[in-house]
This record gives sequence, structure tokens and C-alpha cells, in this order.
Amino acid sequence: MLTSALVVFLGATAAAARSLPSTGIRWTDCSKNVPVSDITFNASALNLTSLPSNLHCGQLDVPMDYSKPFCDENMITLGVAMVRAAKSKGALFFNPGGSDAGVVVAWEVALNLSNAFDGLTNFDLLVMDVRGTYSSNPLNVSLETFAGISGPYPTNETEFDAVKNASAVVIQSWIDNSSPPGIIEHVGTREVVQDYESMRKALGYDKVNFLGASQGGSRAAQYAVTYPHRVENFVLDASAPHGLSIYDQAQDHIAALSRLVLRADAYCQSNSSCPFNSQGKGGVPKVSPSVCFPLLEYSLILNFKAINQIIATAKETPYFIPSCENSTTCSPYIADLDIRSGLQGALLGSPDFPAIFEAINSTLAGDASAFVSPPPTIEDVVAMPLLCNDYVVDQPSTKIMNAFINTGVLPEAQNSTQVTVYTPGMKVAPISDPYKVPTGPKAGDVDSGEVVEIPF
Repeated sequence: MLTSALVVFLGATAAAARSLPSTGIRWTDCSKNVPVSDITFNASALNLTSLPSNLHCGQLDVPMDYSKPFCDENMITLGVAMVRAAKSKGALFFNPGGSDAGVVVAWEVALNLSNAFDGLTNFDLLVMDVRGTYSSNPLNVSLETFAGISGPYPTNETEFDAVKNASAVVIQSWIDNSSPPGIIEHVGTREVVQDYESMRKALGYDKVNFLGASQGGSRAAQYAVTYPHRVENFVLDASAPHGLSIYDQAQDHIAALSRLVLRADAYCQSNSSCPFNSQGKGGVPKVSPSVCFPLLEYSLILNFKAINQIIATAKETPYFIPSCENSTTCSPYIADLDIRSGLQGALLGSPDFPAIFEAINSTLAGDASAFVSPPPTIEDVVAMPLLCNDYVVDQPSTKIMNAFINTGVLPEAQNSTQVTVYTPGMKVAPISDPYKVPTGPKAGDVDSGEVVEIPF
């Protein structure tokens, strides 16, 4: 589903960027500083002898602890990258959120592997790997210690204490094995914001534009609060209030995931190919809410019959996956935790309802291969504590976002199937009944079997 994440726009007067400086940042040979490969970036396939001339790679030394004097003993090095505009309107900082790689984004844009910044190519695109990750003094994270907290969710105080103690072991291993000593205390949003300011100073921009995606929205917001006189046009995607308690966050998650299951059910009723269509309204949701999200077991909001059935089966006798029997990349058994985690992940971001229906239906028939997942990676583990909402570049709000960054003019109010814009002073409307709104690909729902081009 093409979600309309909360997007906040901040503006100020325009300011021109200065020319590319050579002080502060050590500009390096990009061919000798290639980012690690990811889903869209294959480093091994690149011709490193003919990289784009507008791609710049560099390193920036910053204090590990900004409250202490900057010296060799209090220094870390950040990896940065820039895609230089032919005729620059100024600087555009981009933070992709989470603990996601930043430098690789510049490579993808420069090599035309991504259209994420179409309409914004008249800005100097500046990205960095946030401290503690990738090319910016990465923490030494051990996956072996993580095994102690990857089991079933605790259901009593004894089990909770066991997970808490295991978590302490994980964090302590990061503290003991990462360098410089004490770095683990200085990888928070406060320091990342100061790193962005160090990058601005090193590059000589008076003001900056900023696109903060997902967790990056929080970082951009904190930068704006800390350095308001450096703010040009800021877009904060998926911003979250800092004052929200953990309990309230959990309740919001429960309600949101419950609504998603109801929307999935509404989608199923309008699609005859859904395997639960013949069961009528409520065919997807029917027995205990514990299936969709771990905390839902403490709520009496909904029932999910089919899902609870496969979870109960997996809890009693895990599903066997023959193809994983002798594999080192997947487990041959799918337990109840695997199904819970798989469904939770499938419902985040832009859920593909037909794919979810098929996964549930095939598992009911005994084939749980849809819930096979590889072992967690370093990136998965580091990102676990973060509260995020995935940012996507092809949503209807993209055109609005680009127009604001280019002009600084706030968008006008609108309420359409694809996007809602609230202007200052407006009150957010109640969330619609999922059974009373349009569903399907044309309404923004993702359907892997029916790709619909939505103009915006």
C-alpha cells in the first residue's frame, strides 16, 4: 500500500552554496572507496575507471565527544559523498533513516541506479554514513551474542529478566569491542546532528536543505532545533513525537496493525482471487489478535482465525522446510515465532496483501516456506532499537515534497485517495473505516500480481 507518511515541511529564505572546498574534508579517489553492495548496488559490476565526474568521495574527522577538546585521542572519521550539481541551487542533506548506509545513495544517484532525487538534481546532494556504521567508524557488533535475545517473546517476569540480561550481554560486548574506547556513548542523535553541522562548515554552505527519511526525520528535526539559522527547506518524513511513552507507542502500534488486518480483509472482500473471499467480511480476521504483533495478545480488539491456526500448529509442531534441512542460510523448521515475526514484517511499510493471503493459505496447507528468513545481519541487529517508517520515493507526496524543497512554498491543503495535506492550524481527521474506503491497486494498495501506474 502506498502509505501517506507524516511529512513536515520547514522553510527559510534562499541561500547560494559556495564552490566545492578542499579544506576540512579529505577528498579521496572514489574508485578506492567503493561502498559495500546492497540490493540495488552491485560494486563488483562497476567500471571503476570511468566513474561520473560529479561523484565526490571524502572523509571528515570529527570529535568522538563534542564536549571535549578535539584531538587525536578524541577523534573519529566519517565517510561522506556528494553528487555535485552542474548549476547548484544549494546543499541538500539526505539521511535515509535507520542505520541505513548513506554514502551508497550518492553512488546510486550518480550512476543512475536510482531515481529517488529526480527533480532535485539542481542541488548538491550530500550524504554520510552516520557514526558507528559502514565507513564511519563502525561499531564492532557480534552476532554470536545476539543469539540470546532472538527467542520467543517473554510471557512472564522470569522470561523477561532472561531476555533483559541477554540484552545487557549484547550491549556490553559492543562497548568492550568497539573503538575508540567509549564510542558507544557517542553514537546518538545529538552527535549525528553535530556531525551534519561539521559537514556544513567543512563545505562552506551558509544554509542547507534537508530531507530526513524515516528515522532521518528525527535527525533533521533535531538539526533544525539546534541550528535554526542554518535551515533552508526541510522535509521530515515519518516524524514521531519525542514525548510519547513506550506504552503509548505500543498501543499505537497495536491499533495500526489491527487496522491493517481490517484493510486486508476489506481488500479480500473486493478481490475474488483472495483465498478467504468466500468467507465474507471477517474472513481474514477471526480468532486471537496475538498473531499480528507480539503485544496484541494483551488486547481484545480483533480475532484472526486462519493466522492463529497456523501459529498454534507451529507452536505444537514446527513446520518442516525440506529445502533448508542442510542449509546454513535458513532453518529447516518454522516455529510460531517465525510466523509472528514474518507477518509483522509483511504488514509494515507497503504490505502486499495478496502475497500475505497466499502465505497464510499455503501454510494452512502445510507449506510454510513463505516464512523462511535468513539469519540476521549486522545491519538488522543495529537497526533493531529504532522506531522507523520506511520512506519510498514513488509515493504521491513525492511531487509535493520536491516542489517544496525547490521553492520553499508550503503545499495547499488537499484530501485525495492517495495523499492528504494538512496546513498549519488544521485538525487531523479521524482515520477512516477500512471497509468504507476504496481498496485495491488503484487506491494505493500493493498487489504483486497487478501493477498499476498511478500518475502524480
